[in-house]
Amino acid sequence: MDDLLEDYCRKGFIAAAGPMRDYFELWRGRWRACEGLTHLGDKPPGDRPDGTNLMPFEQLLRLYPESFLSEAAACLELARALVPPLSAERRRIDFCARALEGTGIALAAARRSYALRDQGWPMSADAVTRDAVAALGPADEVRAQALDVLRLWTSWEACLENSRDDFVFSFFWARYCLDGRKRMHPHYALLCIMKILDG
Repeated sequence: MDDLLEDYCRKGFIAAAGPMRDYFELWRGRWRACEGLTHLGDKPPGDRPDGTNLMPFEQLLRLYPESFLSEAAACLELARALVPPLSAERRRIDFCARALEGTGIALAAARRSYALRDQGWPMSADAVTRDAVAALGPADEVRAQALDVLRLWTSWEACLENSRDDFVFSFFWARYCLDGRKRMHPHYALLCIMKILDG
């Protein structure tokens, strides 16, 4: 695998081979360190005293903290500086950057959503009731906060749709989270909250 990665970076990115190799190694190293999601699975030791499962995207928040995304972005910026702006190498770097940007938006949306949950907001559809929404405070303030986070989720969905032909596996995984497990998804919970507020 190391030889393949070295060959790919040398031939695909030429002058930017070094920082791009660092970029891919960063992802490989993080995944190996966590053994995929094994150490961040549905019930990480000590994370949930009540034994409840982590919600969708919580695993990814733990797998890819903000510091990791910043380090990955720095690798790409360094790589960009080493190749001509209109080169094939630059287009390949920008392709990786699009994926990183989408990941960052999804994680920012999740981070904001679960911060609201930690303040008492219901973040699964089954937990959203009129009484639960009324307990959150003045409707106008709740609506403003919900819309603020929903804009991030909408931005992520736009990234998905714009890249569906380029990131096929990621697209279908994300659509599964949004559609197949939507009753557990914070995006859908926020939509349910908005429906009650607007009803």
